[in-house]
Amino acid sequence: EEMETLVTELFSGVENKNVTVPSFAEPAGYPKEFLGKLYKIKPVMDEHQLKFLWFYPKCYNRDHYDRVFNLLSHVIGHEGENSLLSYLIEDDLATSCYAYCDHEISSFTYMCLNLTLTDKGFENYERVIEIVTKMCQVLASEGPIDHVFEECSKNGDLKWKFLDKSSPINTTVSMADRMHLFTDENIQDILQTRYTFANFNKEEYQNILNGLLPDNMNVYLSSKKVDTIVDTPYNVEEWYGTEFVKEKFSEDLLQRLKNPTADPLENSKLSNPIENTLFPKSLDLCEESKDSTELTVQNVSDENIDIWYKKSEKFKTPKINAFNLLYTNDCGFQTSLQGAVFSTIWLKVIQDYFREFLYMADMASLECQTSESEGSIRIDFRGYSDPMQEFVEKFFDKLKSFDARKHKQTFDSKKEELLKQ
Repeated sequence: EEMETLVTELFSGVENKNVTVPSFAEPAGYPKEFLGKLYKIKPVMDEHQLKFLWFYPKCYNRDHYDRVFNLLSHVIGHEGENSLLSYLIEDDLATSCYAYCDHEISSFTYMCLNLTLTDKGFENYERVIEIVTKMCQVLASEGPIDHVFEECSKNGDLKWKFLDKSSPINTTVSMADRMHLFTDENIQDILQTRYTFANFNKEEYQNILNGLLPDNMNVYLSSKKVDTIVDTPYNVEEWYGTEFVKEKFSEDLLQRLKNPTADPLENSKLSNPIENTLFPKSLDLCEESKDSTELTVQNVSDENIDIWYKKSEKFKTPKINAFNLLYTNDCGFQTSLQGAVFSTIWLKVIQDYFREFLYMADMASLECQTSESEGSIRIDFRGYSDPMQEFVEKFFDKLKSFDARKHKQTFDSKKEELLKQ
């Protein structure tokens, strides 16, 4: 009531002019003759970037409840097992990716995938385009997957139920930007629909998957080394002076995209995400007890282990914060300059080793961070109480099975990154 009174006082003087918002649906934003193009761009940043844009003539900016494009963004940008990113990393073609959708002036919607390529990936960018096209074929062939939707829905529900405080100005701007897309009948859903999924519209989702085609996309290759693959004069972009070349896909590439290949690698294949077992099955609070809220030490049989714990009754949320300090002097850890450099690289390799596992944990709102602490390696765990034991056990089981001999390529890569800093 206080908020309503404040808003009424501040905005009641704004006149409602009953303006009809014009439609920009015609002409089409990206007709067929503007698609199937490859842009080679000379950027300011010294990075190899490969961006894919797929265009859809229908605008989905009022899809508040099904959120089919948000679901597709999750699947294409997935970083767990069977993901496009894992495949490209194993083949040393890319190091990171992200995917998102956006809508333009209520006219059309586009799906974006952005890849950061390695030097090998830049030199073989057409191969990367072929692999991405193969992934799109696989997704369209496999169709809607129930557990993928259910997990996205669970993730959204958890974020909404335990929503943290956010910046007031960012929230205000975000809500103001979306208000015109709602009516008086559903404006009350403007906050929740940023997170939750109400329905799994399988038919619409399949239609969007079917649109992930080479003749419905443009590709943008950006690199300082683009001069080595450009043999025509550059165009100059009007506003920023960026140099670029626009060309059609080569005939050889077009033929390969008609029947793309991406055979399974030793540890990767292209498919939908596997099921995630780390979501909490219960959000119930533990029964209140008379245990002390003071920091307490628990005796264990191993003299090399101390367990300290403290009960919290302040926030009443089913969450746990736990951290582990592993003390070691192996390999000169924190006792020599060489040991310090080695431990820094080792932690980066470990983080890469756990990438898929921790991505799945993050989807279930579980966190794990490894870092150097004073005289020790610190491992922090945060998240919901119910799956925490399984999460921690799987982490240490995976850590025990780590074989450094199988990760020389990653070690060398992380060392080179450190040398460039």
